[in-house]
Amino acid sequence: MRTEHIGALAARKNLKIPSQWRRAGEPFFLTIPPPTYIFVGFFAFPVEHSGAKRRTHSPMTKVRLCFHDRCFDGTASAALFYRFYRERFDQAAEFGFTGMTHRAAQPWEAGLFDGDENVIVDFKFSNSPKVTWWFDHHQSAFLTPADAEQFRKQPGPRMFYEPDYKSCTKLIATIAKEKFGFDTKPLADLIHWGDIIDGAQYPTPQSAVELTGGAGYAARAGD
Repeated sequence: MRTEHIGALAARKNLKIPSQWRRAGEPFFLTIPPPTYIFVGFFAFPVEHSGAKRRTHSPMTKVRLCFHDRCFDGTASAALFYRFYRERFDQAAEFGFTGMTHRAAQPWEAGLFDGDENVIVDFKFSNSPKVTWWFDHHQSAFLTPADAEQFRKQPGPRMFYEPDYKSCTKLIATIAKEKFGFDTKPLADLIHWGDIIDGAQYPTPQSAVELTGGAGYAARAGD
């Protein structure tokens, strides 16, 4: 708490004091309570006292993004989705990235999907109800026939599987642009080379072996 003489406060704030508040020869003080803070994670938000106009603070969206690790298409897909989501949904979203590798056992560990949004790009389908986005183009996208049947019956509004695409990068770019109005022009090179590398669409056999030009730079960036 702190006190301040009403005259000093008025002079500092350039305020007019109503006549009924002033008494000749008598001091008049205001008691001003300090703001209260609630700590949420690493951020402190002031809480207004009663009578003041309240402000609302939107909590930060946490996004768990799972992608095909040690794969240029997987890495490019993760980068593309990251930019797409932050531009079209939440600029302040906090991302956590998890690289996935193929294995015979179930790849989805308990507790992995810990975000408000849980995203899978360029990797197998998960039947977890916590998954909110999925993009893939592989023929082996489903671990079991039951998973494939579940997706066929209830694909979800943000679950996209297109096995005809050469790359997941291209698939995400197409969906983001056509369905959500995302501008893909600044990422044209990433999308172009992602499609060439994952689809083995090199212009010549020599360029594939020597990895020269843009193809070489992109492929090395994914290692």
